[in-house]
Amino acid sequence: MNFEDAALLRLADPATQRAVFDALALEHILDAAFVTSTLGVEGPFDATFDEVRFGAFAPTRALVEGGWSALGGADRTDTRIDVTWPDFGSAPRIDAVWRGSVIARAAVATTTVAAVSAVWPAVRDIDSDIVPLPADPAELEQARRAALRARLSAGAAQPAAVDAALVDKLLRQAGARTVGELIGRHHGEQATGRVRVTFADPSEPPPTPRSFPVSVALLVRDETHRLVDLLAQSKAVQWLLAAQIERAHTPELPARHPVVVGWVLPSTVLDDPAWPGAEPGAPPAAARLARRAAAAAWLAPEGVALVTLDPPA
Repeated sequence: MNFEDAALLRLADPATQRAVFDALALEHILDAAFVTSTLGVEGPFDATFDEVRFGAFAPTRALVEGGWSALGGADRTDTRIDVTWPDFGSAPRIDAVWRGSVIARAAVATTTVAAVSAVWPAVRDIDSDIVPLPADPAELEQARRAALRARLSAGAAQPAAVDAALVDKLLRQAGARTVGELIGRHHGEQATGRVRVTFADPSEPPPTPRSFPVSVALLVRDETHRLVDLLAQSKAVQWLLAAQIERAHTPELPARHPVVVGWVLPSTVLDDPAWPGAEPGAPPAAARLARRAAAAAWLAPEGVALVTLDPPA
């Protein structure tokens, strides 16, 4: 049996589909789906298979934009239309689609509030900052505004931001026309001040198992396929399937690609010394692992993961 058929049958059997993905393949799929450098992800790795479909077909899609207006009229109607049609000749072959999760251990840093302090500028005694008090009402109001602004600036993280316009805005929000009116009816229930929240140093709990949702389109190919063709097909698959198999939204996780493309290739392709990563003279098994790691470094940012299987005897 050829490699492609053998790999597809292993994926189709629930008893063997998990064994298609070794720990390194699952790690690379996770790297292609999320920016794992910020998550502290480590093994052991496992997977769940919520849905596995075979022979997926994505029709060709195109976005048509246009518009029309009446002859001689000024009003224009714009429109956008998504057009799809089957194009069996040029559509990339998608052998299987896996929706589920990769399970890995991750340490999520947490922190707590250590202290809260507040500084509220008093308003009722603001005249104590003005010596001597002007007798003219207009001059007294200007002096009070300057004193209020000085107290607000003293408690602000950015003193330059406390300007005359901000004082006017605060008075409007308090329902007062003048600082004098604010002093006359202020009873401590309204104030503008500074609140400082101090957080404790982030704690680093031990890594715990966590489930990372993934959507993976699998392209099973033998060693006769060219990398340039696989890359072009992968980009087409990601675009075609983005609206169909996008994984669950996880805003707390830094996403890289919503649809990961997994290349299921014979492990023997990595025996070619043209693949970078292996030291000269390294044992064959070690050379394959080194080349897989090097390949993941440039494939993961493209949303691609390398899955290798030994060819059938």
